[in-house]
Amino acid sequence: MVFDGVLSHMDHTIVEAADCHDITLLCLPSQTTHELQPMDKSVFEPLEHYWDKQVRLLYSHCKDHTLTKKRFGNIFTEAWDKQPNQPTLKQDFMPLASIPPIPQLFLTKTLVPVL
Repeated sequence: MVFDGVLSHMDHTIVEAADCHDITLLCLPSQTTHELQPMDKSVFEPLEHYWDKQVRLLYSHCKDHTLTKKRFGNIFTEAWDKQPNQPTLKQDFMPLASIPPIPQLFLTKTLVPVL
């Protein structure tokens, strides 16, 4: 099982339960999941940004502030069309393109241990 290294996720009961069930735990360095999950950074983060921007625009122009199916479709299309282009996506996935990942491709500050 893979989990991030946030201190609140590290509990001796989890380790004991995993051990009892013969489950291997792999702990990612704390605060690195955004680097190890490029879809979050490359797709969902910009989508959320543009979605929020479009919703704020809707609320400033519509008095009823209701998100109907039609409005949802329009807002989602606007946000989706502003997604990064393919070269940007490839660049964000590059650090994970090899198994094991190439540490030199990650930002140095990402791999610094949190004390």
